[in-house]
Amino acid sequence: MNDLFAGLFDWQVIYDFVHPEGALYLVVILVVLFLAKWIHNLLTPYKIDAQLTEEDNKAVALSFSGYLFGVGIVILGVYSNPAAPNLYKDLLDTLIWGLIGIVLLKFAYLINDKILLGKFKNVKELVTDKNVGTGAVEWGSYVGAALIIYACLIGEDESFMHGILSTLIY
Repeated sequence: MNDLFAGLFDWQVIYDFVHPEGALYLVVILVVLFLAKWIHNLLTPYKIDAQLTEEDNKAVALSFSGYLFGVGIVILGVYSNPAAPNLYKDLLDTLIWGLIGIVLLKFAYLINDKILLGKFKNVKELVTDKNVGTGAVEWGSYVGAALIIYACLIGEDESFMHGILSTLIY
């Protein structure tokens, strides 16, 4: 009976099961998502928490979910890069490209607001009118921009600056 439970408390078995590196990845991803929400709140005239909880605004929920889904796609692009894995480089790349992705997704929001839906006031449509169609267009804009960033990230680049430049061009 002692042999049955002996392996349960072996530190190597616990280490192999838990993988501390995975916890570091999770922490960095959560930091990027927290920064994404904070920056979104900072750059929009409404507060996301109030719109989602107090107002039960489905249009804002749809737009915000596209934004967070887009951030997730960018993070996936960092981990899909075929370069040799290196824990600290991956964590730093996740943080840097997460922030770059957030900025580019907010830029996609501006393009959406000024060009795609130039005849509308997106904030009014989302907050006052609760227009789910506007939320869906913003969702698509965020996800489309994130897929472009993803495509740039999974390719091989000559240098870090070359990767940023190619992402900005596309």
